[in-house]
Amino acid sequence: MRTRCRTASVSYASCADANAAGVAPIYQGEPGYSTKLDRDKDGIACDM
Repeated sequence: MRTRCRTASVSYASCADANAAGVAPIYQGEPGYSTKLDRDKDGIACDM
């Protein structure tokens, strides 16, 4: 019998929230990455 794992969707309203969660910077492809958090559009959110 196989079981399926589900990955929960993670999002942050702001970089302050991501920093408080200890996950910044967030790289493109990682949970929580969003273009709205990537000011300079370099694929790394909350790096400033």
